[in-house]
Amino acid sequence: MNTLAVKGNRWRKRLLVFIFALMIFSFFAWYSRTTHTGEVATVVKVNERNIEIRNLEGRSTVISLPKGVSKLINENEEYFIQYEKRRWGQPSLISIEPNPG
Repeated sequence: MNTLAVKGNRWRKRLLVFIFALMIFSFFAWYSRTTHTGEVATVVKVNERNIEIRNLEGRSTVISLPKGVSKLINENEEYFIQYEKRRWGQPSLISIEPNPG
């Protein structure tokens, strides 16, 4: 049997295993650092894709919205907002409710 063909197959298998391992590592690294936050905040700015909020301490955050939700949110009103933040992504909305008190 041709030894070059055998060596080529070994390198292909090693390369495939390496790429597969790198993909798995990347998946876990991407989803490893997700934080959930819930806070009372005032909506400063609303557009189709995101909202800017300012919490009671004065910290501003931009949160991405699902489609169609922006029409239900009013600027300069307080809401109880829950959102999640992944390591390399923009915060995304989980829920939003008017602040009762």
